Amino acid sequence: MEWDVLIRNGLVIDGTGSEPYTADVAIRNDTIDVIERLPAGATDNARIVIDASGMAIAPGFIDVHGHTDYELLINPTAESKVMQGITTEISGNCGFSAAPALCDMLRCDQDNWCARYGVDVRWRTLAEFLDLVEMRGIGINYATLVGHGVLRVNVMNYEARLPSDEELKQMVNLLVEALEHGAIGMSSGLIYPPGCYAQTDELIALCRTLRRYDGIYTTHIRDERAELIPALREAIEISRESGVPLEISHHKAVGRASWGKVRETLPIIERANFWGLDVTCDQYPYIATSTSLKTLIP
Repeated sequence: MEWDVLIRNGLVIDGTGSEPYTADVAIRNDTIDVIERLPAGATDNARIVIDASGMAIAPGFIDVHGHTDYELLINPTAESKVMQGITTEISGNCGFSAAPALCDMLRCDQDNWCARYGVDVRWRTLAEFLDLVEMRGIGINYATLVGHGVLRVNVMNYEARLPSDEELKQMVNLLVEALEHGAIGMSSGLIYPPGCYAQTDELIALCRTLRRYDGIYTTHIRDERAELIPALREAIEISRESGVPLEISHHKAVGRASWGKVRETLPIIERANFWGLDVTCDQYPYIATSTSLKTLIP
């Protein structure tokens, strides 16, 4: 049997939670064919042999909190992701997604972005955006959430008020369309306008729609500083009342005064799971942070 690639002597970390073990990995026709210790003569059966001694072999990583969105239209090969071992990205986080883009404000943003990067493409629905991404021949697997902030802007622009019953119905309809076009859930960014203008009941109503499509709710919660605990409890309430899984995005306690609060938040998440909810969180592995000026002004 001839293999295209044979990776020898690597420490296999397979993602199942089992103990790492040393093995060889043989690949044929873009498919893993063998994972085991092979005899020395096996190298004769491979076109490419890679010695992974002292290195780890793992499946591709899933980046659950990506913000690539538009950028896949500029750099579809996504080398910066692939070189980190990322083979799947979940985008549309923190309340922002590339679609739907139906209102004049979002269409203007799209025009400005396209002009800045010299990309002559336009889209309105998520289906149209995903078609464009697929036509580019991207280098990673890609899935997207639909941003709650984008739903709100399409219906209400950036108005700092509650939606009317009719406006909420329009947001639900846009969410349904995006889910039917392939969105895997909804994200919110509750420190950013317009997400910061939404009250809990609005988010529960939208998340109840997610439940019909087995969608997930991910959230950049309302505060990660002094009001971290109430903000986390609000997210869990939304999950409990709507019946959808919850992902807390980039969970952290920001600012010296909040240091140590994760000793309180993590048990809150654990208790929510104990009582039957499906609550998880992700975290980035560094102490820096960044965001936009609109979180402070006005």
